[in-house]
Amino acid sequence: MNQELLEKKLRSIGKEIFVEYFEEFRDLNVDREELSKKLLKDNPKAISLDAQKTRISNARKIFELKMEKEALENIVKSDRLKDNIREKAKRIANTIINV
Repeated sequence: MNQELLEKKLRSIGKEIFVEYFEEFRDLNVDREELSKKLLKDNPKAISLDAQKTRISNARKIFELKMEKEALENIVKSDRLKDNIREKAKRIANTIINV
């Protein structure tokens, strides 16, 4: 996945959502249906269960391709996000070990 496609996926997910639900997206043991319901309930801007499933699929694709650190670095550089979200992304990125 190139940087352009990564940016597209992050926009589809929502960069703030990617950071806030990072662990849930990463953990494949978290049921997709339950996570979809949680995202729909927790986010006032969320519109449908199917849209949340698409969001989850896009997020999990980033993990499948081992691009989560690049995604977090992209988010840290985004000046449209709140400082606390960028700081959280930086903290998470610093815990990821490149293999």
